[in-house]
Amino acid sequence: MTVHDRIDIARRYFEPDRAWGEVVSMAEEYGLSRTSIYDIAVRVGVLFEPRVSGPVPCLKNILPCVVQPPATGSEETLSPEQAVTLLHRLILTAVFPGGVTMRPLEEILKEAPLPGRSAPTIWRIVSQAGDTASHILSQVNYGWCPTYDVALPRVLVAIDETFFDGHPILFVVEPVSLSICDFYVSPDGDHASETWEPLLLLLQEDHHLPLYGGLGDGAKAYPGTIQEIVEEAKRFSEDVFHTLLDLGTLRRKLENSAYRAFRAEYQAARQVEKEDTPENQAKLRQAREESLRQAELHDAFEAYTGWVACLPSHRQADAFQMVDLRSGEVCDREINAWLMDAAIEEMAQLDHPDVVKMSERLARHQKYLLNYLDWLAEHLTPLLAELHRYLGDPDLEKAVLQAVARTWRLEHEVRGMQRRAFRSAWQRAQQELAIWVAGDDVLERWSRQVHALLEWVQRTSSAAENINSILKPFLARKKHFGSAESLSHFVALFVQVSVGDTIICGSSKKGSGRDTVPLSSWVSTWARRTGEPCSVTRPFTKPTTGLSALAPLSTRASPRRSPLRSAWKMAILL
Repeated sequence: MTVHDRIDIARRYFEPDRAWGEVVSMAEEYGLSRTSIYDIAVRVGVLFEPRVSGPVPCLKNILPCVVQPPATGSEETLSPEQAVTLLHRLILTAVFPGGVTMRPLEEILKEAPLPGRSAPTIWRIVSQAGDTASHILSQVNYGWCPTYDVALPRVLVAIDETFFDGHPILFVVEPVSLSICDFYVSPDGDHASETWEPLLLLLQEDHHLPLYGGLGDGAKAYPGTIQEIVEEAKRFSEDVFHTLLDLGTLRRKLENSAYRAFRAEYQAARQVEKEDTPENQAKLRQAREESLRQAELHDAFEAYTGWVACLPSHRQADAFQMVDLRSGEVCDREINAWLMDAAIEEMAQLDHPDVVKMSERLARHQKYLLNYLDWLAEHLTPLLAELHRYLGDPDLEKAVLQAVARTWRLEHEVRGMQRRAFRSAWQRAQQELAIWVAGDDVLERWSRQVHALLEWVQRTSSAAENINSILKPFLARKKHFGSAESLSHFVALFVQVSVGDTIICGSSKKGSGRDTVPLSSWVSTWARRTGEPCSVTRPFTKPTTGLSALAPLSTRASPRRSPLRSAWKMAILL
């Protein structure tokens, strides 16, 4: 290492437009550590600093220089309490939402002049934070809040479970806003569906959640559980998410079988071209018959699936849709049930065991698959009566309803199904709706109420599946938990961080546009990046959640969108 090398290091280090990673490049080029590069640059830089007359420090020997730069007085030293708080924030931010694993986290902490960098210390802090989050979440009160004069509307919840490390994790999610109402980690690995009943009872009785009904998959115990809690069997609806997913999977399976049959026919035809023998001719005839049978089977199943699921080629025959895409007509259960009955009957006649099994499944679960249409009719009836009292013209009332419903349906084709081809149709529908309701306060309010109702009547647990898909990568990075308790603390921290963007720092006054339902009076500093004390609160549910838009104006809260929650895209299947 010559003097010229040291000067070159200093020149490249103090370059105003120094490229990112230049220090690492110099360390590799000269075979030094980054600490040595910094040391050499500082020592050489002393030569070029402004100075008064007199001897220049380090002029004869640059490396042994021990002159320290003068203190500016602007640097603040951290107290032990501040250092601990900063360490906690750094660790928790790296874990949630950073998703940093152990080794990168240890490397990050090496660069921070903070005590406590060992793996046990790190996960002790995470576990303690999760324990605190569990205690805070256990004090959630979804009932009336006299401070802000608001109350939650009746809420539908999506219930589902995911598994990790042998433990089932149960989630209760509000489908529209993706708010996690509660969770439970079974300590003994029991994942029987009956475990939902005490969790939902706890939400209803202790947390005062105004539970209207629930959505879940095809587990047998779900309908009975909801019936025991809300005392009405029709308050449970089986989601169509898994049904549509399995219908699509089976259709692709039949399509692949047909392609394999086509390939076998082409191979048999080429064999006949090479050697035209009676044996090869028989194989060709057999391959043609099989390919024709597979093609007809696929086409028939696709047509019958279009009677149940909304396919691009069968938009007018969909037993699961709520609003007709072209006309905007609101569907009723009688017609949709007839479509499903016809599809089940035709599928049962097809010569394929999987198709027959699918028809039996649809027939077995049909009772709960269409309950969402009953919910829609029940809550739409008073709105239609209100519209009739205002307009008094059945034809005009029908036109207004269809305009609102079609705009909602096209909005979800664009936003929920990510179908860009419907953007122009959605814009035209919005313009048509404005012709009917713009400038009329009553009709504008009524259209918002119908839109909120259509948003509320969800019939898929894909919301809970969405939450599961967000949590799974964090769990996969952790790889293992020593106990169900540590897993529960980890999930509690995830739940609290999922609403972290809605934690309000400082005081919040009524009328500020940030109406909230308090979670607790705990003051938390470890969960925030600032040193300002935070009042831990959960936001009041958005007006599109539940029936808040149908409630009196005095009981509504101002909408508050969470940036994190807004990033979670919910797959709404129509």
